[in-house]
Amino acid sequence: MNIDLNIDVLKFMATNITVVHPKESISAAEKNFKRVNKKILPVVSNGDLRGILFDRDFESLNKTNSYIVKISGQNYSFGGMTVEDYMTTDFYVLSVNSKLSDVVKFFTEKRQYYIPIVDDKKLVGFITPFDIFAYLQDLQKTEL
Repeated sequence: MNIDLNIDVLKFMATNITVVHPKESISAAEKNFKRVNKKILPVVSNGDLRGILFDRDFESLNKTNSYIVKISGQNYSFGGMTVEDYMTTDFYVLSVNSKLSDVVKFFTEKRQYYIPIVDDKKLVGFITPFDIFAYLQDLQKTEL
């Protein structure tokens, strides 16, 4: 199979993305995670990517609540907390003008499992290794 590393990210990035707002309650965001069954959700305000929320953030919250129950006998409500309180803001992005070669380099150098694709600060897509594998599988099918 011959792979063109100069292919645009637009050809294989995911564009049907569920997002959450920074001011959304953490409990509403948790429901979104369960509904879409994803590991990460981009945090977007006015189209601009502001952060990333991970499923592991909820695991930490649930462990914290279990600990509070264990020592105090009472549940702690995270209902007043927002996505903004838990989102990660330390991540890398690639431009909408990036190529497959940029994506491969990104994954090997940055060691970040996901790549937000932005046009200026506007989120336009997302790439995970799964997206690349799916693209390569489609290429192989067309060559048969």
